[in-house]
Amino acid sequence: MDNLIIQEGEEKTYFGECSAVTVKKGGKLHHYRKSENADLKVYVEEGGFYDSLLLLLPENTAKGRIKVDVNLMGKKAEAVSNAVYLLNEKNDFSLNMTVNHLSSDTTSNQHAKGILTGSSFLDFVGLVNISPKLKVISGNQMNEAMILSDSARIQCVPELAIMSEDVKCTHGASLGNLDEQQLFYLQSRGLPYNTAKYLILTSFANSLTDNITDANVKKALCERINEWLKINL
Repeated sequence: MDNLIIQEGEEKTYFGECSAVTVKKGGKLHHYRKSENADLKVYVEEGGFYDSLLLLLPENTAKGRIKVDVNLMGKKAEAVSNAVYLLNEKNDFSLNMTVNHLSSDTTSNQHAKGILTGSSFLDFVGLVNISPKLKVISGNQMNEAMILSDSARIQCVPELAIMSEDVKCTHGASLGNLDEQQLFYLQSRGLPYNTAKYLILTSFANSLTDNITDANVKKALCERINEWLKINL
């Protein structure tokens, strides 16, 4: 699908790819997709709501690029842009997530979480861009990654471009390895090391699926995540 349009007051769940999304006044879209190479532009009009989860889980592609631009066009427009990335072997990916606040009284939340193994590499750029002379803006951004091998690498650039004063924004990144204290605790309760490791990583990777509204979509995405973990741990 090239262009997905959510009409005024309509609410829809869509699982699949498209190149552009327009959420008209008061509309709601819950958008879930698995991508390896994609450019997506999203336009959210007054009172609209765009809720998305991207799963970056390469199967046959070693290298790719994903770019998502979300534009909040009218008052009370809101966007939740989430991503889960799972990279192994020689995967080399660029993930760029941008939210443009183009109207006052708009809200965005951007959260990415992922796991890297092998000699994989991720170049992550997250941007919250706020135009001049706007008021009552809320923008939050976070990227969390677990790096499970010495050869895996991530370049993380969380950015805020703020041209207005009446804003409430946060951004950050958390990069690290498995929590040894968590592993020790689970092992002290009788769990084998690999089981404890799997439980910790499953909880981490699946946490962004908790708010998926469609049970079938949630199940499908969680199964893909869990299958990847079983193969790559």
